[in-house]
Amino acid sequence: MVSFSELTPAFILHSRRYRDTSLICDLFTQNFGRFSAVARGATGPKPRFKGVLQPFVPLLMSYYGAGELKSVKNVDFFAQPIHLTGNKLLIGLYVNELLNRLLGTYDALENVYMMYAQLIRQLETSDDVEPLLRRFEFLLLSELGYGVSLQSEVGTGREIVPEENYVFDAERGFTLASSHETREFVCKGIHLLAISNNDFTQDDARSVAKQVVRIALQPLLGNRPLNSRILFSKRQ
Repeated sequence: MVSFSELTPAFILHSRRYRDTSLICDLFTQNFGRFSAVARGATGPKPRFKGVLQPFVPLLMSYYGAGELKSVKNVDFFAQPIHLTGNKLLIGLYVNELLNRLLGTYDALENVYMMYAQLIRQLETSDDVEPLLRRFEFLLLSELGYGVSLQSEVGTGREIVPEENYVFDAERGFTLASSHETREFVCKGIHLLAISNNDFTQDDARSVAKQVVRIALQPLLGNRPLNSRILFSKRQ
């Protein structure tokens, strides 16, 4: 078993000032999942870890302490920092906030960690980031046990038909829309099948994917809004 005192890959999801010269860092680590740790002396005239404790920087970190809130022991660069700007930065902040809200503490989810590390690196270099985000959101839901079936109806198990209309419920899944359906969100089967094949070439498929993810995440996030979504809406 890996010890907290050994350097382990980590990203900082968020940090906040603590007392006079310290930071509380919300971390996502490969070996221990998400938890918080105090970085003592991280601010002030002669800060420890100067310029290192930032989001989107692949780090190696070790910790100490017997309580729930650990203390940062050592920090080193694991790889080159990832530079995100504009909408890419807002997407990165959204993903960080999503992980902070959805992941339990000390729950080692190595697949999610690897997905996150890959996504952040892809955001830096890709010119079309929306499909990357949607794939990550669907995979995250699946890893957390709330996967969305895009190929069959709930209950009946019938395959999604491209020409039919469907409605989505976060707790149940997709069902065939009736002729009297009054819900705002009704989608075509052809777009669900495109999403299931990671085909986001059509704008309608992208719009459907965004709506489905929002509906699926709502029960998990509760009524408290995501700050990153507020920032993104102000930027539009």
